[in-house]
Amino acid sequence: MTPQVGWLAVDQGAAPVPGALLITRDGGKSWTNVARQGASSILGVDLLSAQVGYAAGQSEFTQQGYLIKTTNGGRTFTQVLPSLAPSGGIDFANAQD
Repeated sequence: MTPQVGWLAVDQGAAPVPGALLITRDGGKSWTNVARQGASSILGVDLLSAQVGYAAGQSEFTQQGYLIKTTNGGRTFTQVLPSLAPSGGIDFANAQD
């Protein structure tokens, strides 16, 4: 998006990681993997600005596609599609577990 900020989508088997979303903030001198480790392949990315961007991926376990969004330069992501919803009942052992 800028000479300093860039994203790189990595599909499974294309690198020494199972799938990655690599972000540089220093013009490519260093890269940080911000994807969930071992969970997916990142198939494509689109940056709207240095802070806002989307990534499309596919779960390694379910083979289901998804879309995630960041509004803080890739520090955190929110899943946009498919919408996350409980599929059954849940129980908690206590307030922490």
